Amino acid sequence: MMKSPELIQHILEMLDFGLGQRAIARRMKLSRGFVDAVANGRITPASRAAAIARIPPKRPNSVAQLFKTEVYTRCPICRGLVLMPCVLCALPSEQARRASGVAFVGGI
Repeated sequence: MMKSPELIQHILEMLDFGLGQRAIARRMKLSRGFVDAVANGRITPASRAAAIARIPPKRPNSVAQLFKTEVYTRCPICRGLVLMPCVLCALPSEQARRASGVAFVGGI
């Protein structure tokens, strides 16, 4: 869970009020290490705001979401992950390999 700059400011106020780090961690259900980092200045409200701004977008759940409009499928002939119709099967080298009877050595 990402801690907000407001939470860090609240921790700093509680420290200024005289509460101990362990008491703050217990009351706010945070780790003592996080409260210690705030108390010693390793984490500040400004640094946390900058970290929140750098959060990358969520990763797609599937290949279809990644490419959105195009769905890659397994070719039943060459077993390549391609857009159908399979361009790999249309290559002259692939046609020559199939004609010679050599087993396919790549792919999954």
